[in-house]
Amino acid sequence: MYQLRHIILPFNSLRTFSSTSVTCWKCSKQLNIRLEGNSNIMQLYFCGCQHNVVLSPTTNTDYFQLLGFSKSYEIDKRALARSYRMLQSYLHPDKFANKSKLEQLYSSEQSSLVNKAYSTLAKPYTRALYLLEQVGLTISEKDTGTGSDPSFLMRIMELNEVLAEHPSRDTLVKMKEENEGNLSDCEKELIVHFESGNYKMAKEVLGKMKYYHNLQDNMEEQLMS
Repeated sequence: MYQLRHIILPFNSLRTFSSTSVTCWKCSKQLNIRLEGNSNIMQLYFCGCQHNVVLSPTTNTDYFQLLGFSKSYEIDKRALARSYRMLQSYLHPDKFANKSKLEQLYSSEQSSLVNKAYSTLAKPYTRALYLLEQVGLTISEKDTGTGSDPSFLMRIMELNEVLAEHPSRDTLVKMKEENEGNLSDCEKELIVHFESGNYKMAKEVLGKMKYYHNLQDNMEEQLMS
């Protein structure tokens, strides 16, 4: 079960990652971990010593590194899901039911961290939020995303008024399709802005995306009722 140091998970690029370190609680060895290219991501989770025990979570590793990816908004969702499933197949607490209390604790913490990382990166909106947070930017209620387009909020208000009247199912389906197109356009813009490092514009697009997501939730709720 613990012979993991030769398992390699897929990376979405060959960029160099930062280094981190952790001390194995079993053998007391200081592990200096450098994730570079297609390095073995499992070294973040298991010690390569003879004990092959699960490690305590590192404190300075970002969500992308935890799942074996370089930091980028554009991501292979299928590869992300494969990496997540692979990690959970080794880290899930059920795998440690007969191990020491400490290993049970660390496996639970690692599994929970991987869950959180995956749920954040799997969704375009939360992935963008996370990337902005990494450079010290956050989205607040005041961030409308209107920028140089003052008609945006008016259009959102009009759509909300239509939804408040509980339109027909056909109308809802058409509105939902249009809104999904708007979300797709936002994602394409975010790819460009994050790639170029234009975080100000990325934040503006994300502000608009927030409204589109609220509309989407409303439409889906009505379609399910």
